[in-house]
Amino acid sequence: MQPGFGSGKGSTNWIDTPAGLYSTGDQNITVGKNTNLTAAGLISTDGQVNLDTGTLTWSDFVGSQKYQGYQVNADIDLYGGKDANGITQNNSSAEGKYQLDDVEQSVKATISGSGDMGNITIRNPGQQAALEQSGQTGRVDQINTDPTQLNVVTKNKHIDLEPYISVQSLQAAVDAGKSIADAINEAMAKMVADGTISAADQKALPKLQQYANDPEVQKQESQCLQSGASEVCTIKTSVSEYGYGGETIVVSTDALQAFTGATGVATAAVAAGLIAYAYNTNSGEQFIDKIVPIANGLQGEIVGNKDDGSLTFYILYPDQTKARIGLGVTATNGQLAVEYAYGPDGQPLSTATLDDFVNQINGAGSTVQIVYNQKSGSGSGSNGSSTSSSSSSTGSPDPEDDNTQ
Repeated sequence: MQPGFGSGKGSTNWIDTPAGLYSTGDQNITVGKNTNLTAAGLISTDGQVNLDTGTLTWSDFVGSQKYQGYQVNADIDLYGGKDANGITQNNSSAEGKYQLDDVEQSVKATISGSGDMGNITIRNPGQQAALEQSGQTGRVDQINTDPTQLNVVTKNKHIDLEPYISVQSLQAAVDAGKSIADAINEAMAKMVADGTISAADQKALPKLQQYANDPEVQKQESQCLQSGASEVCTIKTSVSEYGYGGETIVVSTDALQAFTGATGVATAAVAAGLIAYAYNTNSGEQFIDKIVPIANGLQGEIVGNKDDGSLTFYILYPDQTKARIGLGVTATNGQLAVEYAYGPDGQPLSTATLDDFVNQINGAGSTVQIVYNQKSGSGSGSNGSSTSSSSSSTGSPDPEDDNTQ
């Protein structure tokens, strides 16, 4: 199996080249009524700028380019056979990349001649004063006159996290019943050594792992991740039924974003590998029940028999709850259909969550593809290019959930 897929989101509000008039000689400009400079310049590098206008309004601009996402390329065979000498044969590898870009700019309205203030004549000073007093514009003498400050990058944060999981380390973790959290922790340690995150962040992350399935902590982490790069968040935990908690954890957005990206890469790679393994190796009466620890206290489990017509994929959480997705075998070779999908709360998964799951597997480039009707989750309608004839209960609690987990 050779999956390669990714997920990302971003936004751009950016000015590549500010508008305006730029010259080497003099600029003599006469405007009958109002001159409006919105993040624009009237600049002469070697001459004078002479502006004669009824009134002048101006404003600066703060732009940003933000992107957060990850991509996975993997050749996964977690359960290879052994040779005649009993040596495990496995040439698999998994490569993941997490990327965060957080760039900001300041574009200032500028009037400058030969590096100094231009000559500005306001013919309607009374109306100009009214504009300034009402807040519709800044004062004329406060407009920027330094051409080097016309367009300045004020923040330039980039994080690239590339945790390369070797066949040996991944296989050893599986054989020992451990997760690949050690590999992620090693990546975090390297980021500390490189100065990308702090040693305090490295200590804070394991504490947060204890609350991987705590809704209140998840909410705070989500809010933290929306704060942008290089911010510091304070996450408060409550006392759990197990007796721990009730502490305050301070972590940077950089560390939380990197850790979230690394965990997402690991989870996606393991999920794709488990489903393809179960589909491609099941035969006859063989019943699969394989668990692979992932990271952050999570485990992935695949249960069932393809020849019996169905497989069930579980995500097991630290507090013993689980998400459950039923996959039915269709008449099309290499195709599975979502028959039901429930979250750890026993309720149907949201359409967005199910979309992510399906897109990750279908983007894997393997022979296994998943189709579904959005009614398999809590949404309605069909998934554009992917539909399924399978049926499921919509909006009903998970019948497997006996509230004793």
